[in-house]
Amino acid sequence: MLTLSTLKELYVPQNPPGPLLGVDLGKKTIGLAKTDSKWGYAVPLETVQRTRFKADVKHLAAHMDNGFSAMVVGLPLHVDGRVGPRAQAAQDFVRLVNMMHPTWNIMLWDERFSTQQARDKLFETGKKQKHHKATIDALAASVILEDLILALKNA
Repeated sequence: MLTLSTLKELYVPQNPPGPLLGVDLGKKTIGLAKTDSKWGYAVPLETVQRTRFKADVKHLAAHMDNGFSAMVVGLPLHVDGRVGPRAQAAQDFVRLVNMMHPTWNIMLWDERFSTQQARDKLFETGKKQKHHKATIDALAASVILEDLILALKNA
């Protein structure tokens, strides 16, 4: 499992390892986003409906097999930093994915306010709220990556 410092070691400016895949893991959907290859910015990719665990991992594998250097999974901690049921589910998901794909670089990243930040961004666009559901999780995944990029720059 990657940490901020091991992820920073993975990045070599002269030879960037490839984009990061951001994952916002929900009960019903998975939001996906990616960085550029130099980890300068993040963009939403898609929101997919969750089905079975193996099908979810197969979908992630299709992305990881396309040159992503690492997967960053949001860790939905409580506001006070405690691990609740959703954070435990994310940890369990990452542990199982890591067992299936031990060569993948995977890390958990604190995503406490990512969905709210995504909602705020969508509100600012003026898009009708009924259209938010289809994009909110992918946008939240991009917020997770943006927070990580900022932390890497400040580390």
